[in-house]
Amino acid sequence: MSFVPLICGTNNYDSNLSEYPSDLQCPNCHNNSVHAIKRREFFTIWFIPLVPMYWGKQLACTICTWRQDVSTSDLEKYQIPKK
Repeated sequence: MSFVPLICGTNNYDSNLSEYPSDLQCPNCHNNSVHAIKRREFFTIWFIPLVPMYWGKQLACTICTWRQDVSTSDLEKYQIPKK
């Protein structure tokens, strides 16, 4: 009888959405560091992505790691006001 370890878990694939501004203000830390990203999360077995668990757009702060699901129409709410 042989033993084959079954390694499973989740893996995230993030990519920046270049069509949206990258200087949005974070509602948590108030820095201008929020980026619109496309996030994909998969269930993996032996580091091979098999089942998608999440697929959507998010706002993500690179300083305080705040994240929020967002629709395309909601992105305008987080823009910095022009002076």
